[in-house]
This record gives sequence, structure tokens and C-alpha cells, in this order.
Amino acid sequence: MRLFIKIAALVIGSLTNLFSQAETDSVLNIIRNTTNLDTLSKYYQGLSKLYQNSDLIRSISFADSALLYAKKARNNNYELKSTHNLAVLNRLKGDYPKALQYNISYLELDKANPESLERAMAYYEKGAILNRMVKPKECLEAFIEALQITTSLKDDVLKFKIQNAIAVTYKGIQQLDKAKEYFKAAITTCYELQDSASLLILYNGIGLIYFDQEQLDSADYYFREGLRLSVKHNHPMGQSFHLRNIGKVELVKENYSSAETYFNESMTIRKKLQSELSLAGSYHDLGAVYLKTNRPELAIEHLEKARDITDKIGDVGASATMLGLLSEAYEMKGNWQKSNELLKETYAIKDSLSDNELRKEINELDIKYQTAEKDKQLILQELEIEKSNAQRNRIIASTVGLLLLGLLLGFFLIYRNRQKLQLSQARVDNLEKQQKLLALDYMVQGQEKERKRIAQDLHDGLGALLATARIQIHRIQQEVEKLGKMSLFDQAEKLIDNAHKEVRRIAHDMMPGALIDLGLIEAVEDLCGNIEDSSGINFVIEDHTNNLTLAENQKVQIYRVVQEIVNNTFTHAEANQIEMVFSNTPNSFRAQIKDDGKGFDATSLDDQNGLGVKGIQSRVKYLNGSLEIKSDVGGGTEYAIEIPV
Repeated sequence: MRLFIKIAALVIGSLTNLFSQAETDSVLNIIRNTTNLDTLSKYYQGLSKLYQNSDLIRSISFADSALLYAKKARNNNYELKSTHNLAVLNRLKGDYPKALQYNISYLELDKANPESLERAMAYYEKGAILNRMVKPKECLEAFIEALQITTSLKDDVLKFKIQNAIAVTYKGIQQLDKAKEYFKAAITTCYELQDSASLLILYNGIGLIYFDQEQLDSADYYFREGLRLSVKHNHPMGQSFHLRNIGKVELVKENYSSAETYFNESMTIRKKLQSELSLAGSYHDLGAVYLKTNRPELAIEHLEKARDITDKIGDVGASATMLGLLSEAYEMKGNWQKSNELLKETYAIKDSLSDNELRKEINELDIKYQTAEKDKQLILQELEIEKSNAQRNRIIASTVGLLLLGLLLGFFLIYRNRQKLQLSQARVDNLEKQQKLLALDYMVQGQEKERKRIAQDLHDGLGALLATARIQIHRIQQEVEKLGKMSLFDQAEKLIDNAHKEVRRIAHDMMPGALIDLGLIEAVEDLCGNIEDSSGINFVIEDHTNNLTLAENQKVQIYRVVQEIVNNTFTHAEANQIEMVFSNTPNSFRAQIKDDGKGFDATSLDDQNGLGVKGIQSRVKYLNGSLEIKSDVGGGTEYAIEIPV
């Protein structure tokens, strides 16, 4: 059956391509046989629409032609359509500055129609572009302008889309009350449209906001309404997610029996859907409930099933997580030996992952070094040849100059050869600079590897020993309690627990586990959460990255830059709040960090060594990035960082 579906899809796709090509050939034939500018613009616009979903580059090329002929024909209607189309196409391509440029041009051309549906759609498109450019304030202004026009036109379909977009934007910048306001407005519009299917998305969005705000009753209401509509519209995956969300609410409320029921219902649906990754999550959820209710046997059963799935799909990190939870379950059961074995197996997996990454990095560095050495030898050989040739050419040039043209031609040849020598010397100088950079690269990466090794040794060596000692003390205590319940063992166990926590803290500072296991943004959130708990500084973190891929060394260096900025702000700035915005393009990673502290004179950055500015600058320079610091005394400080990827 699956084979038949695949064959049918291929046949339909092939026929679609044939029809598209036939239609293209027909239109191109019309274009070749006409000189009418309006006709040319119209048909190029049609070709652009035809290829919009299959060949974006070709679609943009046709749209450019349509706009060119519309301008030549002075056809305002065609010019408007082509300009709007180019704004949409460039947004889809990811060229947001160009998309915004075309969008602004459209709005200028369309001034004569201040309250048209097309103008509302243009403002909606502008908001979508600015959202991609991580400009939430300007994005909201465009969306609200579109909403005002749409409200006056009473177009509820577009109105719902805009209200939802505004709500999502406010949620992204953590203005949760405003987000709820627009989610509720969108829900009202959906009721007026009698579009209950769209309510599924809205109920999930507003429910998660209430859950994040710990308003559990409100979150529970919207999750249950979402479940009701999922059943009504026969949407099994939606049912499974809403059931799981209700279970999470019950788990936080410590209604463990109810949470177990909802998690089981969600898992039953996921079994029918044969979604292995979702099933692993359900087994994990139930395992967590069984640990909370002191049922280690059931916890072990479900966590083992989750582990089997993560092993099968090759998610080694998730498997290590399951092993850690299984260790807790066996400890609860009283099987200290099995708990210790699983703990060691967890550390072994993490060690293996670290060793593989380290070997890969060493091989890459070795290849870079060998390549640099070969390039150096080749350039030196070329330099010797050029020097030899230059000497011979000077003799020949002098002889020919004396015989034919005299000293003038000789001076010219000597000058030319000197230019060659200077060029060769420049190549040697450039090579020396590259070698210095390579040496700096070895030094920096060596420092980070040493940090990582010490952290791993503390965590996996001494940490494992302390964990084992704690288990053994606990076993001894169980035996001694029968003799007199001596408090000495309680004190000893508390001392070992404190030592264990201190080792974990030191290891985290040397090389945070979140950076290794989860990624850069999660590690920064973990860092800020720890500082927020101890200092009272409020952190606002916005993550607008999409498909972000960074080398391990880049992650570490960017993390150190953020860590240095946060530490400087905490130590010197007397700030109450730090805002961070992270984003990326296909070619770069960007970070904007701003505090409301006392600031400093940014014109005297060279005198700010005590603030660690030199360390931040050197790390950004090492990554070939750019750093801009804006600060005024009493006006806070803002850091803008861009790193090529």
C-alpha cells in the first residue's frame, strides 16, 4: 500500500511538472511575439506566480521582469502587484532587508487607498518581515496598523490572522498579559466566524501562557477546551498533546493519580499513531509520576521502554537521561548496586560522547596545521624561484636597456621586479599572520579543552566516588539504625552531599553541562537563572534563532563572552535588569545584551580594563566577529555582537 502511494505521488508530481512546463512554454511564446509593455508585465507576473512554490529564484526573476515592464508602461496597478509580489518572494527567500524595501515601496505607491484590503495585507506582510528581522516593536506597529484597517473593513478572516500574529509576538517578548489579551480577541473572532478548528491552535497558545504564569486553573480550562475540539474534529494528535498538557497541570498540582490517567490516555493514542518519539515522551512522563508516587517497579518498567526507543532511534543523549532516572528508581527500590552501575553507565556514555568530539577536533586541527605547513613550503619555494628570476631579469634588462633604450627602460624593469618582490614578501607576511592565528587557535582551544577535562574529572571522577560513598553510607546507616539510630551517619551523609553539590557547582562553572547536553541558548538561560536566584537581577531572554548550527569552539567562546558581560554587569553596573536577544541569519549569529545599570563613558573604552572589556573584545576578535558597545554614564550599557558562521 505504501509503495502504491509513493508511486502515485511520483506520477502526480511528474504530470504537474509537465503541465507547468507546457504552460511556461506557452506563455514564453506569447512574450517572444509581443512588444506590448502591459502584456509583458502581465505574463511575467503570471510566470512568477506559477513558479512561486517550486522554484523561488526563477519566480523572483520573472517578478523583476514584470516590475520592469510595468514601470516602462507606467501601469500603476501592475507596478503595485509586482512590488507586493517581490516583497513576499524575498521574505520567503530569507532576504528580509530587500523584502522590507519592496514592502515600503508598495505602501508609498498605494497612498491613494488608505483603507483597502490590499493595504492591510501589505502591513501584515511588513509585520511578518520585521518579525523575522527580530524587530518586535516595529513588527507590532505594522500588525496593529493592519488590524485597524481590517477592523474598519470588517474582514474577520484576516482580522483573526493578525490578532493571532500579535499575540504570538507579545508572547515572544514575554509580555504575557498583552499576549493573552490578543489571544482572547482572536478567540472571539473565531467564534464569530464559527471556525472552531482554528480554536485548537489558540487554546493551546493561551493555555501555555497561563501554565507559564502558574495560573493552573485557567491553563487547565483551555487545555480541556482544546481536547474537546480535538475530539469533535477527530484530530488524534491534537488529542494526545492536550491530554498530555492536562496531565502536566495535574502533576504540578500533585494530583498524581489524575496525572497518571491523562498520561496513559495520551500514550494510548500515540501507540495507535505509531509515533515512536512521542511514545518515548509518554513513557518518560509516566516514569516521572511513578517516581513521585514511590512506585519504583513501574517507574523502571516505563523508563526501560523509553530507553529502548531512544536507543533504537540513536538518541544517545536521551538514553543517558533515561539511565539517570533509572538509577534514581533503583536507589528508591533499595538496589544500590544496580543504581551505582546505571550511574557509571551514564557517565561512560557521556565520556564516550566527549572523547569522540575531542578526537574529531584534534584531527581537524592536525589537518589544518599540516595544510598550513605545506602552503608555507610552497610559497617559500615560489619566493626563491621569483628571487632567482628577478636577479636574472635585472641583468638582461640592464643589458637590453644599454643597447636599445638606455637607462629609462632599465629603471622600468627594475621597478616592475621590485613590485614582484614586494608582492612575494606580502604573501610571506600573510602566511606568518596565518600561523600566528593558528597558534592562537591552538592556545584558546587548548584552554577550553583543559577546562572541559577538569570539569569532567571533577564531575565524573570525584563526583561518582562521592555518589558511591553516599550510597554506601546510606546502607551502613540502615544497619546501624537497628543498633541505636546514631546521628553520626546523618552528619556524615550531609557532609558528603554538600561536597557532592560543591563538586557539581565547580564542574558547571568550568564547563556547564547545559552547553554540552542542550546547546548555547539553553546554557545561557541556565547561567542567567543561577545568577538571577542569587543576585535579584531580572533577566529577559528572547531566542529568535532558527536552525542555528555552531561549531563546538564557537559555542564555548560565545558562552564565555556572554558570561563575562553578565559578570561585569553584576559586579560593576548596579543593574536591576539585563535583556538578551539572540538571532541568526544563514551566515551569522547575533547577540544583543542590554542592562539598565549606571553605565560608563564609552569613549574611554581603553581605560576600562577593570570591566573586562579587553577580554570580551579578544574573544570576539578570535571568532572573526564584530563588537559594538554603547554606554552613557547613568544610561546603561548595550553590547551588539555578530559572529560569522
